[in-house]
Amino acid sequence: MVLTIELLDSSRHRRDIFCCGQNSLDNYIRKQASQDLKNKVAIVFVLVDSPSTDVIGYYTLSSYTVEPADLSESFAKKLPRYPLLPATLLGRLAVDRIRQGQHLGELMLIDALTKALLATAQVASGGCNCRSFGSASL
Repeated sequence: MVLTIELLDSSRHRRDIFCCGQNSLDNYIRKQASQDLKNKVAIVFVLVDSPSTDVIGYYTLSSYTVEPADLSESFAKKLPRYPLLPATLLGRLAVDRIRQGQHLGELMLIDALTKALLATAQVASGGCNCRSFGSASL
């Protein structure tokens, strides 16, 4: 078996048994993720242990903006004076309860940061903004 991170394919990836222990994250991958992908609100990446198509982890990436006032003063003063600055949002990150403790959250975080960095070559983004992922997700 081989761990792979793939773009969510709702017709192929099995999400119904995913359980990380946090209802909002479980419900998101089961019920909302494919809609967010379809509506281009978020890109959803899933971790599977191939050839199985059971989702054992997932994360989302989206475009985001940051107000300079929300940044540290020393960092913000080096940036252009725009009302909003571009960023990449890591919106959700979760690992199935059965696979927690195996550093899979770290693996997905590194993958997400790598994707965000590579995307800056084509679409400007000042950084990766990590928001609200619960303790059950790592």
